[in-house]
Amino acid sequence: MTVDVPLLTHYCQCHVCRRLLQKIPSVTVDELRRVGSQYVASLFDAARSKVAVCCHPTKVDETVSELLSW
Repeated sequence: MTVDVPLLTHYCQCHVCRRLLQKIPSVTVDELRRVGSQYVASLFDAARSKVAVCCHPTKVDETVSELLSW
């Protein structure tokens, strides 16, 4: 997968965001696995996290229905 960093940084005026975006191409698969298991996986564990969903008022029923179908 390639990331068009110049395109991403074009829309981001904050220097901190720009630096973070410029680092994306150097992230390795091993780093993604490590961070994924450490941080992302816990987002889907109800015992370890709380989740809030924000959506447009016209999408509330559809969103609730989809989440309950999981």
